[in-house]
Formats: sequence, structure tokens, C-alpha cells
Amino acid sequence: MIKIRNKSGFTLIELLVALAVSSIVLTLMYKVYHSQLKTHTTQQAYVESQQNLRAAMYLMERDIRMAGFDPKGMGFVGITDDGNTSITVVMDLDESGSATGANEQITYRFDSINLVRNGEILIPDIDDVQFEYYNEDGGITSTLDDIRSVRIRMEDSFPTTAMLAGDNKELILESDVRCRNLVN
Repeated sequence: MIKIRNKSGFTLIELLVALAVSSIVLTLMYKVYHSQLKTHTTQQAYVESQQNLRAAMYLMERDIRMAGFDPKGMGFVGITDDGNTSITVVMDLDESGSATGANEQITYRFDSINLVRNGEILIPDIDDVQFEYYNEDGGITSTLDDIRSVRIRMEDSFPTTAMLAGDNKELILESDVRCRNLVN
């Protein structure tokens, strides 16, 4: 049997075996890297979505708690709504006796794509935002004068990317906000 050796002393068969083993190792390393990249991308999308929802929820809770703030007793309505996807909060923050100053009438509206605050997009590409109104006894009400608390529900799913295709993860955030200035 004749063995053909190259200048380094290895046979071609040994070289082919080493090349095959190296290919298998590199393929496995790529699969591990790809899996880690997908996990990282998923976690980043989750964190970003969660931060956006929490920041928006904080703003809405703060504003809704102040609904009806009326230190001069002018008697304006603290909350008005246009259905369960919009809420307008009215308050007299500058204590001028009217609710016409800056940030004294704040409207949150879900336009089927974005959560909008006073005409500016607060969260883009959100799945759903709903408001439910409750009276003093905890029952659902549609009478503006009977509103004592508001339930906010926001739903979002991760952005569609090639890396996340088929994962379909959702995040739901709910909060019940007691309107401290709306009393009988």
C-alpha cells in the first residue's frame, strides 16, 4: 500500500478526517451561537416592551389619580371618556379656578395601533388599551359623575422579527387606580 504524504507528514485521509471533525465542531458552535442570539433578542424585546408599558402606566396612574383636583371648588367633571379606548382627565393643577392651563386636560387615546397622550404617540405599535370605570361600590359604571376608580389594561406583543418569528409572546399589564379627588 502506498501512502501519499504531504510536506508536513500527514496523509490525505488524516487531513480529510480532521476537516470533517472541524466542520462538525464549527456547525455545533454556530447552532449554540444562534440559540444564544435568539434568547438575547427575545429578552431585549420583552424588556423594551415591559419598560414602555410600565412608563405609560405610571403616567396614566398619576394623571388619573389627580382627576377632579379642584381646590377652588369650581365643580368641573374630572373624567370624560369616548368609550373604553379613550379617557380625558381634567384637573386644576395651577389652582387658578379653571382647568385650562398646561397639562390640566390630558387625553389618552388608543387609535388601534398607538397609545396617544394629548396628540403625541406615547407607545407605538401596542396591541390594546382599555379603560373601565367603577363607582363607589366597585360596580362598573358609565355615568361620569359616579366614577371613583379606573381600571387600565394594556396588552403588547413583541415586535415581529425574523429572529422571533413564531414565538408570539404577549405582555399584559393591569392597574386599578383610585381617583382620590372624585368624591360625592
